[in-house]
Amino acid sequence: MRTLIFGPMPKGAGPDTHIAAGAWCFTGQEEHFPGWDCSSERAFPLPPDPFPNAQAVDAAAKAANGEVLRLIDVFGTRFNALHKKNLSARFWNMALGPVLLLAVHMLAERQKRVLDLIELHGNKALRVILLPDDVPFSFASSLEFMLHGVQNVLFNHYLYSRIVEAVAPPSWQLTYQPGTCLHQAGLIAPQRRSLGKSLKETLRAGLLRLPFPHTKGFRLWQTLALSLAVQSNTRQNANRGLDFSLYCDEPLTWHFPAEQLISACIPQDIRRAALPSFETPGKTDRPGPLRGMSPAYSQDDGYRLHLAGLLERGCRLFSIQHGANYGNLRSIGGLPFEYRQHAFFTWGWERHESAPSNARPLPHPLLASVANAHKERAPHLILAGTEMSSFSYRLKSRTQSKAMLAYRAAKLTYLRSVGETLGQEARVLYRPYFKTAGGLDDEAYILRHLPQTAICKGDLTTQLLGCRLLALDHYGTTLHMALAANVPTIAFWKNSDWGFDSESAWMLDILREAGILFETPQEAAARTTAIWPDVRGWWWDNVVQAARKLWLDRYARIGDTPERAWGAFTLTRRWFDALRNC
Repeated sequence: MRTLIFGPMPKGAGPDTHIAAGAWCFTGQEEHFPGWDCSSERAFPLPPDPFPNAQAVDAAAKAANGEVLRLIDVFGTRFNALHKKNLSARFWNMALGPVLLLAVHMLAERQKRVLDLIELHGNKALRVILLPDDVPFSFASSLEFMLHGVQNVLFNHYLYSRIVEAVAPPSWQLTYQPGTCLHQAGLIAPQRRSLGKSLKETLRAGLLRLPFPHTKGFRLWQTLALSLAVQSNTRQNANRGLDFSLYCDEPLTWHFPAEQLISACIPQDIRRAALPSFETPGKTDRPGPLRGMSPAYSQDDGYRLHLAGLLERGCRLFSIQHGANYGNLRSIGGLPFEYRQHAFFTWGWERHESAPSNARPLPHPLLASVANAHKERAPHLILAGTEMSSFSYRLKSRTQSKAMLAYRAAKLTYLRSVGETLGQEARVLYRPYFKTAGGLDDEAYILRHLPQTAICKGDLTTQLLGCRLLALDHYGTTLHMALAANVPTIAFWKNSDWGFDSESAWMLDILREAGILFETPQEAAARTTAIWPDVRGWWWDNVVQAARKLWLDRYARIGDTPERAWGAFTLTRRWFDALRNC
């Protein structure tokens, strides 16, 4: 009888005796299973990813959002009763919504994987290793839940165990391995806190609570100046916030006691918080003042409760784009909390086809700070990779777990090809992504197969501003930064792994026609070797530059003047005027 594994693959296991539920079974121990991910007799066949295309991901995300909306009402009512409050749905949408969305999206994806496995192996006699139900766990904060829960192999094994218990076919023999407290296992580490906050933490909290919260890309003087602009906004226009239901579908159906698990995942920082009191909760005679919303809302529970209090007072919130994917991908996890506010300042786009928003395009200082700043300082070719988490922590239009194996293998194909062709003419460097919990090997994987590869270290922006050519094997913020800086760039990715809306797909076709973007690593490598003798001449061709500028205008505006000196002042003035009149 073969054994189905949802947790770490046991040492000595082989594909003839064990079935892996997913790539996460090998996280952190790939060196013990050489060849597990390739076409060989040692390979472990993995089940298909749960969503066949971007439309399926989007449909699942909207159903999960519908469940989030339902649970906000359920838990908001419970917390009101517990704390003897009468806080409105507007408050609980912000206070509970982001962490509930994280939990619901996670469990919806895990449930779909289990149901798919039953369809694939449900008629086979299998031994299934589970964790017992009496394994205690709790999370201090949303950040801890993200890092040590959603992306943790042991915690996911616990979640899969609860789902399998409820839906396992009769042919499966459920076997429980000894359980222990997840904290004692050392895999879910409780957050350690001192009695008093450090000066750095106090300063950070203060900067977040400014009318214009301190945001990546904005200098401190810009943050303070724009806070004055927000403070001076006395317009009494109505809050244009969008209804959460616009991002939802009918709630999904659970096949196990999901609500109980979701409740247990709510962090202690929210359970124990001192909730505000208002004489007329959720009711105001006129629109309140304008205030900014930092991306920290998703992980900082204290800050999110602060924002919820602002909404309860009738404040109008605005948020700011802080990376790629916005305006491009069909489905992005946290959109209902950022897009639906009074205003969402974008990097250039005016509408996101698959998600309504109150978009306001403006050049962003993060992009403007590197505008046309590329200057070759070394004849380096840098290949930059992205995150390879084997766990989907939000339902998002991007490469799924099994497809990550092909994505990772494409790196080797590209590096081998350009290395063999360019030889000593170029120093080829690989830039791995930051290590992530539950992630596949990145740097170690490359060095196992290509030990001569040099690793690119240090600040990536500094490195790409001085290289001869940048190669990207994924879509993301680095593409926007590179095009803004005018770095010669070759990109390649499997388009079906990403779910772009139709307008973004049309823009990507223009990059393809210009010879910047390719579907396969072989095509990208061939173009790399062809242009290497005169990279600058290729990059400054009129067709290539026109495609680059069109992309920047739509998705990564840098403004009309360089960001330095008067350019920074001019850009800040544009933001100042926009915020005063928002």
